[in-house]
Amino acid sequence: MLDLTKGFKRPLPVLATASGLALSALFPIGIRQSISSSAFQALWMLHLVMLCGAALTSLLFLLHLALNSRWLAILPLGIAALFIVLIATIGFVPIVNTYALGSDLFVAKEWALADRVIELKWHLSSYAPQLLYPALAGMIFHDLAELIPAYNLFYLITLCGCVALFVCARNNDAEAGVIAFILTLSLPINIRLGASPGSELAAALFCVIACAAAVQWFSPKGSWLDLLLMAGAFGLSASIGYRGLLVLLLCGVLLLVLAGSSRASLAKALGTVCACAILSFPIYAPWLIRNIFWTNNPIYPILKRWFGAVGGLVAFSPQTLRPLPDQLIQYSGDWIDAVAIPWRMILSGRDGSLTHFDGVLSPILFLSLFPLALLRKEAWLPYFYLCLGSYFFCAACLSAPTIPLMAPIFGLVLILCACGVNLLGDLFSERHRFLLYTGIIGIQSVFGLLYGYDLAKRRDVLPYLSGQVSANEYLESRIPEYALIRTVNKDLPPTPLLYLLFIDSSFYYYNRPIISEGPNRSDFLRMLLSSSGSARLLAKELVNRNIGFIAWDQALSDEQLKHTLTPQEFTIWNRFQANHLKVVWQSERFRLAQILHRARRAKQRPENPTEAPPELKSQGNQAKFQGLVTVGK
Repeated sequence: MLDLTKGFKRPLPVLATASGLALSALFPIGIRQSISSSAFQALWMLHLVMLCGAALTSLLFLLHLALNSRWLAILPLGIAALFIVLIATIGFVPIVNTYALGSDLFVAKEWALADRVIELKWHLSSYAPQLLYPALAGMIFHDLAELIPAYNLFYLITLCGCVALFVCARNNDAEAGVIAFILTLSLPINIRLGASPGSELAAALFCVIACAAAVQWFSPKGSWLDLLLMAGAFGLSASIGYRGLLVLLLCGVLLLVLAGSSRASLAKALGTVCACAILSFPIYAPWLIRNIFWTNNPIYPILKRWFGAVGGLVAFSPQTLRPLPDQLIQYSGDWIDAVAIPWRMILSGRDGSLTHFDGVLSPILFLSLFPLALLRKEAWLPYFYLCLGSYFFCAACLSAPTIPLMAPIFGLVLILCACGVNLLGDLFSERHRFLLYTGIIGIQSVFGLLYGYDLAKRRDVLPYLSGQVSANEYLESRIPEYALIRTVNKDLPPTPLLYLLFIDSSFYYYNRPIISEGPNRSDFLRMLLSSSGSARLLAKELVNRNIGFIAWDQALSDEQLKHTLTPQEFTIWNRFQANHLKVVWQSERFRLAQILHRARRAKQRPENPTEAPPELKSQGNQAKFQGLVTVGK
């Protein structure tokens, strides 16, 4: 029988893993040397070449499967091309995802501007392992930030190929491989992730490679290359956020289950777990070692109570770990609803929702339960289901189920779903099975295309690409504080710091030093208010910390602070606004002010403490701000 995976079984996962290993080597180079160094640039280019090679190999594998299937090759190839063009087109609009702007892109931009990996004490998420940050920093360094969504698209194409490769290897069926490829590419959440910056698709890719290599390693045809692939992919997965360490821990321990179901010896099982732990450690260790040097805590900011909090007093983190009872508030339910979260994620996910899973999936994922019927026949199925169940349970108990947290298991779910489709087809005759497969591909493709069209419409892709809307107009319509950002970039001097209070985390677009706790926290301000005791001392403390400007959301700050501050602290805040802030720009919602060390004279004080001077004219503002670097000194 023809082996449909021959010629692709090794090159595809090897190229993908090798590209990740080249990427992991960029991090220590960025610390010890610089981003502009020849070593960094050479490895960065090598990483991009191998990632492109992996994506190209994935597309060639789809072509190979299409030619060996009963469909006309133009059908699956045309569907794949349509989705790739759609995703690439959506990715051309300016980036407005506040999670990416506040974390991935912002940290990468700061590294690129500093020409090396630097510590951002106030940005807690920058301490987590982030494998893709050096690649993003290299792209920003070369003014290629607009291509970052396209960079993510290569990870999606490679993920499609790896999912199809595993499914085809299990069934040796070209139609099953094509279905796996199209299902992965057309899943709505993957369309959105492929058109946006982020590390979710990379996390899913390396988890699939690691688990697939583990299955191959314990098979009769397993080789040492499979062990190396497994360890390398697990190490890369652990380098993508602390969620990756959870993947390594759970999937690594569960290798014992895979060994047992594969009837491997106890010595091989224990040796595999130890070898995987030892070989993967050097890949993610540099991130932990960096944290030890910077904070004495290898997994900072986790376990701050044990190791101590040594970061800045201003602490921004886009994600907060919450116990499961607190998450039930988000999903508006009780413990019964908590058990039903996976079903609710599939059926009622909504993009950007705060009360539902923040992404659209597909009902076809319910077919991932069908392979349970073969649990005793297929040695790899217990391993996959246990990896899925244990990771989902642990992740859901730590924090609310969100896309960044659940991303590592997306690929495993899609593999089980594609195998479920194949198992469903076995219930029919050969002719009806082919019609069933065609219908499933057609329905899922239409579902994905409708979602893609809706996403493009919501993002105003056509008006932007046709030139009806400029980049600035697009950003102003999507980011409420963008007018403030433009004023800050144009009129404020490069120093001192700007403190953002209750303003969303679009940090990437600021071209000057800032600090922020994000749109929902004010711990830093509350700490200063409780310790200062007066508006004058509050102003002095801010200036002493090199904070010369403050921008805030007027309505949100008043509402939030009234509920979080004591009456005395709220009075100090109002007096501080009236006497120690010189408003230099304001809109209906936002205000930007210079912090005055000394209180303004009585005749300069507005009758209403919240009243501000009129908006400054843009012309000549730069001259008015000259000499403000030494404010308060």
